[in-house]
Amino acid sequence: MRLSVTVRRSPGLLLALWSGLALAAPPPPYLTPDDLDLAAWIAPPPPPGSPAEQAERAQVLDAQRARTPAMVAAARRDQEISLAGFAAVLGPGFTAERLPLTFALGQRLCRDAAAITGVAKRAWQRPRPFVVEPAIAPVVAFSTDGSYPSGHATCGYLWGLMLGELFPDRRAALLARGLEYGSNRLVGGVHYPSDIEAGRLAAVAIMASVRRLADFEADLAAASDEARAVMAAAD
Repeated sequence: MRLSVTVRRSPGLLLALWSGLALAAPPPPYLTPDDLDLAAWIAPPPPPGSPAEQAERAQVLDAQRARTPAMVAAARRDQEISLAGFAAVLGPGFTAERLPLTFALGQRLCRDAAAITGVAKRAWQRPRPFVVEPAIAPVVAFSTDGSYPSGHATCGYLWGLMLGELFPDRRAALLARGLEYGSNRLVGGVHYPSDIEAGRLAAVAIMASVRRLADFEADLAAASDEARAVMAAAD
């Protein structure tokens, strides 16, 4: 069954997902929501009030009780989706100024992901956990758009997959950093665990789809050449 709703981008969502990613003249998408049916990759979220939903609500409350000041600081850091956050793995030389092709590729993928997951969010219309449970107190900026799937989790893991192609020797650490963008949304109190897992699956679906496209493969090859040259010089 295809998800067939009109994409209406929330200004809050765009600010959350695209902060620091704006381009003067964005290139065309690799994928549009018409090109990828997320319902073929992702099951619906747990029904409201179901045992599974209640268990997830308890997990969010458990995460809230367990979070430390350092965890809150990390969650707030990652509320801005930024490819530069992977400098934690790749080092200070990993910047947009030194790697313009790599960062442009990441920007384009994240915009596509935001459009595709936006359709799914509106189709499933899952309320955020803090809307359902007043005891949940978010500690990060948030939107009240659909909770499922998590856009942060999608973009973060998608970037981990992309960078893993460019830096295969650091793939495991890059994927772990990509997952962190999603897990920090649970720490922040704005997503359920299944939202984050659905975002990871969405990222896998998007990457599998773009890998079949000649224009993406050409851009990935150019970014790979750039990354090898620039990062080797930094070492």
